[in-house]
Amino acid sequence: MGNTQQNSHGSMYIETARPFYSGGDTLTGTIHMNLLKPYNANQLYLYIKGSEDTKWYERVKVYNHKTKEWTKKTKKRTASYGLIHFKVPIYNWEKSRVYPGQYSFPFSFTLPPHLPGSFSYTSRLNDASGDITYCLEGSLETNLPGAHAALTSRHQLKIRQKVDATAFKNNISTADQRSFYNFGLFSQGTCSLKCKFDKNAYTSFDKATVNVEVYNTANRLDIKEINIKLVQDIMLTNNYGKRQIRNTVDSAKIAGVKSGKNSPTGGFSLQLPLKNYSEQTTTNGHSIWCSYRLVVTAKPKGLFCWSKQPSCELPLIVFPSEFKEEVGMVQAPQDWQPQVFPENNFELREDFMYTPEVPGARGEDDGEEEEPRGSGAVGRDVSYHYEYDNQPGDPGNPYSESNARANGANADYQYYDHGRMGEEEEVKSNEVIKPRSSMTYQ
Repeated sequence: MGNTQQNSHGSMYIETARPFYSGGDTLTGTIHMNLLKPYNANQLYLYIKGSEDTKWYERVKVYNHKTKEWTKKTKKRTASYGLIHFKVPIYNWEKSRVYPGQYSFPFSFTLPPHLPGSFSYTSRLNDASGDITYCLEGSLETNLPGAHAALTSRHQLKIRQKVDATAFKNNISTADQRSFYNFGLFSQGTCSLKCKFDKNAYTSFDKATVNVEVYNTANRLDIKEINIKLVQDIMLTNNYGKRQIRNTVDSAKIAGVKSGKNSPTGGFSLQLPLKNYSEQTTTNGHSIWCSYRLVVTAKPKGLFCWSKQPSCELPLIVFPSEFKEEVGMVQAPQDWQPQVFPENNFELREDFMYTPEVPGARGEDDGEEEEPRGSGAVGRDVSYHYEYDNQPGDPGNPYSESNARANGANADYQYYDHGRMGEEEEVKSNEVIKPRSSMTYQ
């Protein structure tokens, strides 16, 4: 496993013993080198990197001090938050010269606890994205004059969100009862919905099963159908505010119950096969949150104002069944008989930390000032982006901030904080990516 980089002097790649890890696990791996020519370098390093990156486009109202006018512009909000950044020396050559040969450098270390899981999301309109990425990078380098360019290899590291075992539950029951009115005045009766969920944690390609009972004897309305849907809630944050996104990623439905009747004894069994969510599992990061809910709704026949439908909801934990290596197993060179060095077992100490390069501000001061954020401002702190039922841009009720942050707000995470970097950039007229007119910014 690993990504190979090579040049005229040779090649390098990194492999790990497992396809994925969690915070607090001991990671074991090997850096392999195959040098064909002498290499002017004296130090082999292992870089351990992890970051959260967010981006979205937002309409804001700005005041131009030069023209003394208010205008609306589309701004690109980008930010990066460093989770882990370590540079660990693996081996040193005293003569600053590495001779041709085959080398293997085993290593092991314990990952910091409470790392958020690997995550990757891009909206259908390509106007919002969030990524939590980790990698290992081997680098043969030196700062001496006349040295060759560093020979490197990068290995994408998959981190699985660690979940407390006490959070897993089976056979969870919930119930809801609603009354229906015509024009908010004339009662049509009540309907009760009772759901029993088999569990609250699923893997990719798993099957969610819900037992549904409908009590409709006190209702003059038919229940047309019973819907089940898996809702994904994502929140991206940076120094400029928040972006909340809601997607219905899976759904199914069955026939309902007639007026004055109840569901059959034992209720209905409703199943929802899950898709592959290996890149978008339940994640509680510093600036990226992703959570899931199973929602079961009894939909009455007809349209009734000011009447809510009976609905049962269960927060879910979704985690990957397994990570598959994207690049596959690297084929060893012919007659591969490397010199194997003793395993380097190290701790991620503070003196191994380094600060990544921070991108500089783009452009010059344009003499513009954004309108203060708050009620009534075009670009206030909370902006909503809806993607209901696989239809982008479908408006709906604002999703409460407290629910979106429910998992992240109480998380006690410890990070190796190397600073939070925020950057904004005005979208140029020739840039293709712009929010569609159907998008609602509040």
